[in-house]
Amino acid sequence: MPITAQHRPTQALNRAKWKPELLRAGWVLFPNVLIEKQQELGLDPIDLNIVLHLAAHWWVPEVLPRPSKVRMATAMKLSERTLQRRLARLDKRGLVRRIVRGTSSNSKTNSYDLSGLIAAATPLAEDMALERAQKRLPLPKPRKPKKGKPPSWMV
Repeated sequence: MPITAQHRPTQALNRAKWKPELLRAGWVLFPNVLIEKQQELGLDPIDLNIVLHLAAHWWVPEVLPRPSKVRMATAMKLSERTLQRRLARLDKRGLVRRIVRGTSSNSKTNSYDLSGLIAAATPLAEDMALERAQKRLPLPKPRKPKKGKPPSWMV
């Protein structure tokens, strides 16, 4: 069944699905394209988990996320060093840029810029949106031949 405007997610529908207790603990908006096209983006499950953690800490566009590596590594059951290597790999590939905010004497959490990932995912998202729109378009119904005399151009 196609999703209509009445089925589009609303806060009430999300509360019914996920329960208010879960949503009060925090929630994140996450584009489907990052999940469905992770292989094309070169993201493995750990990379996707890292991106999900960064998204969960990105509340407004102007303020980049800056979660602690210790907190992310602990949540994912990774060593901090493994997380650092993964973030370095995402940075090298231009998907997640690390922005060092501290100095050797003044340690602060890094900020993470996801604009490279957004740029890489945008064409894939556009293709997905087009495919979905085409699936929703009704197919033209075949014309039934009229009974009686054929059109003049057929004679």
